[in-house]
Amino acid sequence: MKIKKEIYDTLVRKDKNVQKEYERYVQEHIIEHYENRFKHWKILWKLNWHYRVVKKRNRYYIGTWIMEQNITVFQ
Repeated sequence: MKIKKEIYDTLVRKDKNVQKEYERYVQEHIIEHYENRFKHWKILWKLNWHYRVVKKRNRYYIGTWIMEQNITVFQ
């Protein structure tokens, strides 16, 4: 369990934007979180890419993955 916590801390908690977006998404899709973990891992990796690599601090609407500028980022 310690390794799982360390991975979660690294991927989610180290960036407040990732944490806010990901945890909000999980709460809105809690059943899917347990039934389709691959989809949630994919979302988590995309959020990390966006906030840590691209470094654009635009807010997402995760349901459709459209930024405020109305540019499609993810499908």
